[in-house]
Amino acid sequence: MKSVLFDPTQYNGYSTIGRQYKVIEFTFDDFSGEEEQQILLEADSIYHNANGSAANSGVPRSNQTKWIDALSGIISEFACVKFLSDERIFEGFKAHRPNIESIQNQVDIIWEMNETDYSVEVRSSFVKNGIEFALYGVNRETGKSYIDVLGPYYQKTYKENYENFKDIFLRVLFPSEKSGFEERYISQKEPFYLVGGLEGHRIIELNSHKTLTPENATGLERGDYYVAQIDEIMDSGEFWTHFRNSIE
Repeated sequence: MKSVLFDPTQYNGYSTIGRQYKVIEFTFDDFSGEEEQQILLEADSIYHNANGSAANSGVPRSNQTKWIDALSGIISEFACVKFLSDERIFEGFKAHRPNIESIQNQVDIIWEMNETDYSVEVRSSFVKNGIEFALYGVNRETGKSYIDVLGPYYQKTYKENYENFKDIFLRVLFPSEKSGFEERYISQKEPFYLVGGLEGHRIIELNSHKTLTPENATGLERGDYYVAQIDEIMDSGEFWTHFRNSIE
């Protein structure tokens, strides 16, 4: 993994975001052979136990989509554990993925710091227009970024109440469409990115919401995410500084 700096001058589209982002770039080569095998095994387990519909919309998923969702999600979690456990960045911090006892309200990562455990949720997405669009693309009509960090959510037919509060939400982005995922990211080792994240209480304080797929589109009852726009998050550099300062 390596740190990469993105600048608004690299984006040719419409944007009102002027900040730079220091993000962490990963490829599948960043994982050991043992980690690669574990990723595939866990993705296979999740695939066979996965809900047939997408959690954020209720739209039925094909078997191929379920597999890609499982695989990309596990890869994202392993990448975040590497970042949070890197002694060069977070000396004295440890991160691990706990055993999954229930799909409902599971915790992706436990981050240990000064005898305090922080729960970490990893949100990953595909952005077919590329990483620069993800960081800088802004909707002219709404004035908001197209990409955000998803916080706690509920969906009436999936989770009747907001899922358990997490201390930290991290955002991982794959700059492509889902199709061809294994060829691009596993065989060809194309890069994907840990953009940064935000503390859970901060997402709640922002009180910005995104409605899940409406009833007239899927026949399901409405649901809701707390969200933070991409320019409101801490990039990886700010994230490191914030949590290092918190223990000094």
